[in-house]
Amino acid sequence: LLDAERALWIGQQDRLVRVTADGRVHAIRHAWGDPRQTVAPMLVDRRGRLWVGSDHGRVGWVEPGGDTLRFLPAGWLRPERVWSMLEDAGGALWVGQDGALLRLVDGRPSRWYTARDGSPATAAASRASIPPRDRRGASRPATGASRRTCPRSATTATGASGCSATAG
Repeated sequence: LLDAERALWIGQQDRLVRVTADGRVHAIRHAWGDPRQTVAPMLVDRRGRLWVGSDHGRVGWVEPGGDTLRFLPAGWLRPERVWSMLEDAGGALWVGQDGALLRLVDGRPSRWYTARDGSPATAAASRASIPPRDRRGASRPATGASRRTCPRSATTATGASGCSATAG
């Protein structure tokens, strides 16, 4: 995943690796609480924060220029894989798990969506892909961090999806 400074972020089992445009490598060790947890989706939001999800339901972020991975409090998500993370047009972060969707506003939970609310109830539906958009609005090939789990109502006045990734 490329950030705004054109640095490449790579998620590994026990660390995040940042490779800068000039080739310097910097590792950030993380403490998921379980050494078997791995980084699943990654996203750079409009503020330049790198967001990462784990395969055991943890979500963390690194501030721009930072070297510390901070975490949302344990228990905000179910202890299941985070399949997707997207930022909508309003800046809210959507975190998708099987059959559930969490909306974060300013890094705090805003609302949980489940099958009763129309969130996909199966793993296959939760992982439906859409092409993300770059900063000019052009489609890019989908990556693991660009899976759509937003409700269909998350569209702009022009009908464009409000759930496109803003990274890159």
